[in-house]
Parts: sequence; C-alpha cells; structure tokens
Amino acid sequence: MIDRLINSDWEITETNYALAIAQQTFPQECELLAEALLSMTLNTEEHFIKRGGGEADQTQELSAKLNSYGWVKNNVSIENTIRFSQKFDAFTASSISHEVDHIGQNHQGKKFALEIEWNNKDEFFDRDFSAFQGLFDLNAIELGIIITRGPDLENGILNAVKRFFTEQGVQNYDDLQALENRIVDSKGVSRFSFPTKPQKDSIEKKLTNQSFVDAATEVFCSSKYGTSTTTWRQIHKRVERGTAGRTPMLILGIPSSIIS
Repeated sequence: MIDRLINSDWEITETNYALAIAQQTFPQECELLAEALLSMTLNTEEHFIKRGGGEADQTQELSAKLNSYGWVKNNVSIENTIRFSQKFDAFTASSISHEVDHIGQNHQGKKFALEIEWNNKDEFFDRDFSAFQGLFDLNAIELGIIITRGPDLENGILNAVKRFFTEQGVQNYDDLQALENRIVDSKGVSRFSFPTKPQKDSIEKKLTNQSFVDAATEVFCSSKYGTSTTTWRQIHKRVERGTAGRTPMLILGIPSSIIS
C-alpha cells in the first residue's frame, strides 16, 4: 500500500510505528484503502468552484467506497463508571461521545478509526487526536488514520482555479457574475457566489500589483481554504508537539496530481 501511494504522490506521515501496525495487523484493509485512495479524483469546477452542501462533495465518493467495505460511521461513547463494593450505587462520573467517519476491523476483530478532514476548521484535528487517543488507551482501536489535504494540494488548487478562471475568460466582476448565472443546480439555484463585498475589497487591494484573474484566484482560494483550516501544516504542528501521545496514527495527504 505504502509504495503504491508514494508512487502516486501521496504524502505519508506516521506516529508510534503506525506504518508497521497498519501493514502487519491490517494488510488486507491497507490494500482496500489504497484502492479507494488511488481511484480518487477531483474536478476543478465540481469540487473547487461550486459551493458544496453537507458532507464535502470532494470526499463523498471516497466515503461511499469505504462504506462499501463495511467501514461505516459510528457514534462512539466512552463512559467512566464508579462502582462501590457495598451499600452505594454505581454512577457514571463522565461521558464522552464522538462521531467517527469510519470504523473498520480485520478478520480477528481488531479495529481502526479513520477520519476524512477535507476542509474543516483546524481544531477538528484536536478533536480527532483526542478521540483516537481515548479509544487507543482503552484498547478499542489499534490504529488511527486521518486523510487530509497534502502539502502540495494548496498550490494545486490555486493553479487549477486560475486555469479555470482563465479558460472561462474572467477579466472583471461581470465575468464572475456570468459564472454565477451559469453554475446552477437542478433547481436553478446558483452554486457559485463570488465575490462578496469584503472579497471585492481584497481583490481591489491586490490589483495594483496583479492582474484581475490572479487577484480573484488568490482571494477565492484563501477564502475557501485558509490557513486556519485542516491543512497539512496544521496537522504537522500537532504531530511535532506530540499531540498524538502514544497513539499510532497514519496521516495521508491528498496530492495535487489527482486534480483533473
């Protein structure tokens, strides 16, 4: 699995011997995961230009593939119960509940937890690390996996959006309005609304040194995929400061090469 992903430009980081655990404990599951990831593609208009709704459009197909393996979403609860040897009733001192995107297991019943973080606020990484650590400490899982945007995907998105705007002949705000009129759903509701008034102000500030298409591209991408979202840099900050604790975690970065 690892060689196949690396050869296809996927970024891979591990904590606490996660790679060895993945390949020794979950060899069949690793191959299935590689199959799903290597079939993943992103289309510029569908996945970057259009507004999404609910679960990210970018990861719906991947989630569906993982669900087909039986790795389904689970609401996992961890409760701490205090019991007395006599006279007093037991009671629950604390309870934590967390929804995990996918829980899978091997033929021996050993489990792993997998989260897909396409474009959430970066504090979602803290939630994932905490949940994985709690489950690992209780021997509920052997491994945690996070799939997120790889380090080269930010520039990949920027280049893809610029190419799209250029091909669509975007040279001014009227051209962006024409895109808004064209890109609609089956009910005629626009799925592209850019720029807002604050975004226009940001574009205007850039026009002294940049062309309109360059300024619009930068503002569009920074608005949707800012530095405080689930980027590779943000997750690596947490890895470097030891947020994973003892938990084996495999972190997989989506490459720009899957953009079509």
